[in-house]
Amino acid sequence: MRFLNSNWVEAVLATMLASLAIILDLRGGHVVTVALDIAACAAAAATARWARAGSAALALILAVYFVIPREWVTMGEYAPLIPILGTGMRGNKQLRAVISAAFLTMLTALQYHDYPERGTLFLFAGLVWAALIAACWLIGDLFSALRRNHAATQRAALTEQRLTLARDLHDTIARSITRLSLTARLARGSGNPADLDDVIDHIHDLGNELRWVMSVLHDPSQTRPAEATGSLQNTIAALQADLTKHGFPTTVTVEGTGPDSIPEPIQYALNDVLAEAAANIERHAVPGKPCALLGVIDTERAEFVIINEHDPSKETSGTRMGLEGMRRRLAPYSGGIETRRENPRWTLHITVPLPPARSGSSSSMTTSTSEPA
Repeated sequence: MRFLNSNWVEAVLATMLASLAIILDLRGGHVVTVALDIAACAAAAATARWARAGSAALALILAVYFVIPREWVTMGEYAPLIPILGTGMRGNKQLRAVISAAFLTMLTALQYHDYPERGTLFLFAGLVWAALIAACWLIGDLFSALRRNHAATQRAALTEQRLTLARDLHDTIARSITRLSLTARLARGSGNPADLDDVIDHIHDLGNELRWVMSVLHDPSQTRPAEATGSLQNTIAALQADLTKHGFPTTVTVEGTGPDSIPEPIQYALNDVLAEAAANIERHAVPGKPCALLGVIDTERAEFVIINEHDPSKETSGTRMGLEGMRRRLAPYSGGIETRRENPRWTLHITVPLPPARSGSSSSMTTSTSEPA
C-alpha cells in the first residue's frame, strides 16, 4: 500500500515499457524510435509528480509519431495508459477524463496513419484502445476506493485510540484526583496525622498513572496497566468500605449464586464499572445519605442496581464520559446500563447476560450494612 501511494508506480511501469521498447526497437534497427519511445516513457513517468506538464509533453511526443515511417515499430504508443492509470489511482478524475479523451483521439488517429489501406477498420482499433483505457479507469477507481477505505480505517482507528485514551484518563487520573480530594478533605477534618498516609498513597498512585499516560503518549502501542484482578465479591466489599469511609453509608445485598460464579472476564469488567459507579457517588451524591447496592445473579444474567441521593449543588456540565466508559466495558459481553433520575434519587441499573455453561448452582444471599465510623 505504501508503494502504491508513492510516485513510483508510474516510474516502474514506464521503466518496464521502456525496457520492452528498447529490445524491440533495437531489433528493428531504428535509433529514432528508440529515442522517441524512451522519451514517451520518461514523460509518462513524470506525470506522477507533474501530471499536467507530463501529459502535455507526452502528447507532443505522440504527435511526432505521425511523421515517422509507419513501418517502424513503436512501443511508446502504450505510454499514455500509464498517466491514465496513475491519475485514476490518485482520484484526479477531471484530469483523467481530459487526457483520456485526448490520448484516445491521438491513438485512434495513429492507427489510421499506420494502416490507411484498411479504411474504417481504424475505428475498430480505436474501440480496442477505448477498452484498454476503460480497464485503466476500472483499476484506478478500484485502487482509489481501496485507498479511501484504508484512510478511513486509519482515521477511525486513530479516533478510537483517542477515545480509549480519554476514557482511560477518566478512569484513572480523574477518578484518582476525585478520591485524593475527598481523602484530603477527610484528613483535614479529622485532624489525625495518620489519615495523611491515605493522602500520600493516593498521590503515589496518581504519580504512577501520570507516568503511564506519558508512556502512552510516547508509545501509543502500550496498553493500560491491568486492573486489579480480584474477585467481584472482594471488589464490592472494598467499595462498600471506601464509600462508608468517605461519608456515604452503604448497604450491599447480593442474592443468587454469588459474584464468584460469574466468569472472570465479566467480573473484571464489572469491577471497573462498579468502581466508576462508586466514584460517581463520591462526586455527585449527598454526603451522609445512605446508598444501596442491590444485586441478583442467576444462571442467565447478573444485575446490579445502585441507588443514592443526588446532590443538585454538585451538578456539572460534564461529558458523561464515565457512563459511556461503563457501556464500553460491558459491550463485549452484551451488557449495558440504564440510568434514572427521580429527584433526589439517582438509580443506576447494570445488566450483563451470562454464558450458559457455568459452575456453581447453589443459591446464596449476602447482606451487609456499613455505617460511617
